[in-house]
Amino acid sequence: MVAERYIKNIGWISEEDQANLLTKSIAVIGCGGNGGYILESLARLGVKRLVFFDGDNFELSNINRQRFMESDEHDKGCYKAALAEYHLQMINSTVHLETYCRYFTPSDISIIEDCDLIVLAIDSGHEIKAVREALIPLIEKGIPVLDQACTDYGAWVHIVTSRSIPMYNEDTAGWEKVNPDVARGYQPGYLCMMAAAMAVSEIQKYF
Repeated sequence: MVAERYIKNIGWISEEDQANLLTKSIAVIGCGGNGGYILESLARLGVKRLVFFDGDNFELSNINRQRFMESDEHDKGCYKAALAEYHLQMINSTVHLETYCRYFTPSDISIIEDCDLIVLAIDSGHEIKAVREALIPLIEKGIPVLDQACTDYGAWVHIVTSRSIPMYNEDTAGWEKVNPDVARGYQPGYLCMMAAAMAVSEIQKYF
């Protein structure tokens, strides 16, 4: 029996697929432009557990594209992860949330090593390289990583598994090819929404 909150997922996915999603734990590293929309979509789609990290605070410049910043008067200066938790609880209280208001570092690997999939949604070239390197041992153990980003006029998404690590190492997920201004977060909200939609679609198909 499918819970009412998920009933309109059925038809796009099967009841068996929905039941499978409800057993999954997913980590999301970054709760900003792309990560926020990914978190919301996963909560609405239906998963068992969301673990997420972000040490950044909302600024007025974030309001054009970041999902959980809704008021420039009240949300400015708040942790992105804390506001994500607040909104996600209202969207779907059945999802178990683990919130970390700090930047993800290699020392946090033990927190996510029991997840079924990891989403990488941070936008700093130097930071993302270090995080990618830290995640490779988990990929080798069988935990896939969904890597994604907005580009100048679109977005790219791919799921990295143990079979694709060599390709992942050669093409550091395309950041060197992305316009530096875009990589620093200069993009409108619809690009973030598009990248997030592609990401969640790939997650659903993977499971």
